[in-house]
Amino acid sequence: MVSVVLIDAKTGQARTVSLADRKSLSYVDAMNTLIQGGVGGVEREGRQDIVKRIENLEKLIQSLRSYLDKVEKEQEELKRQIGGG
Repeated sequence: MVSVVLIDAKTGQARTVSLADRKSLSYVDAMNTLIQGGVGGVEREGRQDIVKRIENLEKLIQSLRSYLDKVEKEQEELKRQIGGG
């Protein structure tokens, strides 16, 4: 079990998010858990908050793409090692 404390920079309120057993936890699952609920409530926020969330989501997407590229390269290497690719 992994717990992460997220602190709202605006309000100073802390929220603890617990992640599943590390053996079964994928990078994507962890990131989804950490941002879960962070996209809702747009009506109550100002434009700057929305822009910041968009920027954070863009960074997350880039990070996930980078991670996926590494996974695909590893898969290709393993296939090559067994003569299947």
